[in-house]
Amino acid sequence: FLIVLCVTVSSCSRQEEKDNMGAGQLASQQQGDKAPKDLEKIEESIEKVIKTLGGPSTIEVEQNKGEGEGQGTQPQQNEQSQESEAGEGNQQDNEKKQQSSQGEEKKSTPQQNQPEKEDPWKEVNSTVNDLHYKWNAYMPMAVKKGAGKELVENFSNALNILTGTVISKNRMDTLMSASNLYSFIPDLYSLYKLPVSPEIKRIRYFTRNAMLNAVIPDWEKADRDMESLKSSWSLYKNAIPVAQQDDANKLDFSIYELEKVITARDQALSDIKGRVVISNIAALEEALKNSGEGGSQ
Repeated sequence: FLIVLCVTVSSCSRQEEKDNMGAGQLASQQQGDKAPKDLEKIEESIEKVIKTLGGPSTIEVEQNKGEGEGQGTQPQQNEQSQESEAGEGNQQDNEKKQQSSQGEEKKSTPQQNQPEKEDPWKEVNSTVNDLHYKWNAYMPMAVKKGAGKELVENFSNALNILTGTVISKNRMDTLMSASNLYSFIPDLYSLYKLPVSPEIKRIRYFTRNAMLNAVIPDWEKADRDMESLKSSWSLYKNAIPVAQQDDANKLDFSIYELEKVITARDQALSDIKGRVVISNIAALEEALKNSGEGGSQ
């Protein structure tokens, strides 16, 4: 009886140990399937570079929430209008005051109080320099997760090219280089099991690239980007849950509108319509995250 009891207790103990190990491994696997913060910070840095130079970015969309779709450039116009109106009002007040004080402050005071405009290239340079450290910290994690040598090399080379364009301070070259660097972000996110398919980030890349090529203008490349955008979107939209169909339909129509103005070779409208698409992509991505159904393919 004692022998049987010892064997039984020992067997139960080993089984409990195996169960605990299995639970720990499962938790580790689930944690490993989440996109790491380091990768998210890399994506945010690329978006920051684009936004700082006036390009279409998701950061701009977040800042302009509640102000209407496709109005990414309007806040700046409104600020200028407000500054102009305020300037006129202040000028009238100053004229009344300065009539009794020799009128010399009328010229000197506004210049002294006017804030100096910050050089955007300083912020861009700082962001890109920091991006090298972020990539260096994340690279071993990507390789461990299964990132191929080609993907790692392509991202590193694209980051080096971006750094070179920042040094030259060429705005469009820098925007194009930043967009090219972003093209590898969907592949890095594909290393993980995510609530939202990384394909939506590829749709964002094709949209932004089409817009930038329309600005240069390089209409042939813009046309190719639109074809890639439509191809990627046509596959992805079939996997979107019914609950998010309204957001998907908005994006679908905005892509159609963008294609029309690019076909018409309209630079100004390509920027406006493209920003609407970028905004709708962000809205759909957020809706899919909140629902927990990401249209994984």
